Amino acid sequence: MKKVFLIASVCCALVSCNNSNNSQNAESSAETEVKTEQCTNQKADFESPDYKIYALRGKVKTVVTYSQESNKDFNNKISKEFGDTIKFSSDGKIISDKYFVRVGFDDWERKESRDENGQLLGFDLDDEEANTSLFYNNDGFLEKLNDCSSEHSTDFTFTYNSDYELIKSEKTFCYFYDEGDNCMSDGTSTEYTILERDNKGNWTKRGYHSFITPTCNDNTEELYVLEVRDIVYY
Repeated sequence: MKKVFLIASVCCALVSCNNSNNSQNAESSAETEVKTEQCTNQKADFESPDYKIYALRGKVKTVVTYSQESNKDFNNKISKEFGDTIKFSSDGKIISDKYFVRVGFDDWERKESRDENGQLLGFDLDDEEANTSLFYNNDGFLEKLNDCSSEHSTDFTFTYNSDYELIKSEKTFCYFYDEGDNCMSDGTSTEYTILERDNKGNWTKRGYHSFITPTCNDNTEELYVLEVRDIVYY
């Protein structure tokens, strides 16, 4: 993170020097302000297919996400006592994310499949009848995910804005019973609001608003959650 901060500081310092040398020229000063804004808002590229799964820019090493139920304005404080960690190798492949790709469990062997471009298509677990399939849009970003076993099936769909930031997700969960003849399910629709970003363009603080609708009744639950992320880069 020190390296990232240093690069951003040097970039903006160069523009500031230009502004100082031309302080008596109003036209040149205006041009300097534009350059400063462009420097600040410049976003890094997506470095690997696995980074695109999470819409992460730059060469990310680790991401720790902290989540907490929030008010509607997402202005409450958040505890960093417990967080979910994602780790990447130096070439941008997922090393560990126990809540998504289930890596990191010593007693769970994962068989993954990738296409010729290195894009993760899915994986199976040896010790249970479970598999996960990933589906992407034309730009290589995760569009759908299906996680299923003999006991359940979960489907996700994801929607992005023009900057490939997640703005909406839909989740359908189905739990099978009576030897698979019947299903108890619920649906969750979630909208995301980004509150802060770092100088790579990755969000570091966001809120989301979920509507949860069980099929067994007509009551829809609402949930507001605040998330913050600590991101470390290579």
